[in-house]
Amino acid sequence: MRFKTFTVSVGDPGGCEEMNRFLAGHRVLTVQREFIQNGRESCWAFCIEYLEAAPSSAYAGTRREKVDYKEVLPPAQFAVFSRLRECRKRLAAQEGLPAFAVCTDEQLAAISRLEQLTMASLKSIKGIGDAKAARYGEALIQSFAGSVAKETEKIAAEKEGKQQK
Repeated sequence: MRFKTFTVSVGDPGGCEEMNRFLAGHRVLTVQREFIQNGRESCWAFCIEYLEAAPSSAYAGTRREKVDYKEVLPPAQFAVFSRLRECRKRLAAQEGLPAFAVCTDEQLAAISRLEQLTMASLKSIKGIGDAKAARYGEALIQSFAGSVAKETEKIAAEKEGKQQK
């Protein structure tokens, strides 16, 4: 967490421009303001608490960089992730929703990293609560189990093929 202060003179109508540019380019946590009354030198003082990380899309007006999960996840987890995306697409189409309303890619990646998927472990993922788990949980669990089983068979077949050589 970092802090930045700005002083904006009451007599300067364009004095907020620098502060507004700063606010637009950073993930702001809190803003404290204080009016300092001193005749013609009266001003507003702002103390802004912000995160030093890259700007958030909500504040910067730009989209977040897309994550290439094929590069981020190991091959077996990426296969599970891909299968979960197909499941999410079907669920979203059935309900006439955008896919991200069912689960985000970030949530699917978190699911694919799990060793076992249960309702409890599904609810432990950020952004998936009781309602989403009740609505989509069974389908996601079945898709997860099917893709994990498929990956386990594939790995076993590869090991058997190497042993026969």
